[in-house]
Amino acid sequence: MLRIQFWVWMTLTLGGLFACLASAFYVFQDWHALNVHYARFQTLVMSDAPLRSIFIAEAQQNSFRINCFADGIGVLLGAILMALGFNGLFATHTSKACPPSPR
Repeated sequence: MLRIQFWVWMTLTLGGLFACLASAFYVFQDWHALNVHYARFQTLVMSDAPLRSIFIAEAQQNSFRINCFADGIGVLLGAILMALGFNGLFATHTSKACPPSPR
């Protein structure tokens, strides 16, 4: 029983935690880059810039928008894995106070 709990802990719970932390790290990096590129896009739109440079700035800020979305999904999926790991840990725990029902 302890061996199963150990592998559930190692694969799901810690794996989900590491996925959450890694994705959150990249979310904050991409969020900063998105703010920088969006500010550049806004200044180009407000100025008398050629349409080609506005399209390029829009494509740059849209790529960082997609990256932020994907990293946010990574955070959510890591949290789901971690929750499944905790559920597996507590579901495999048997206590003497509440014995399993006979089948």
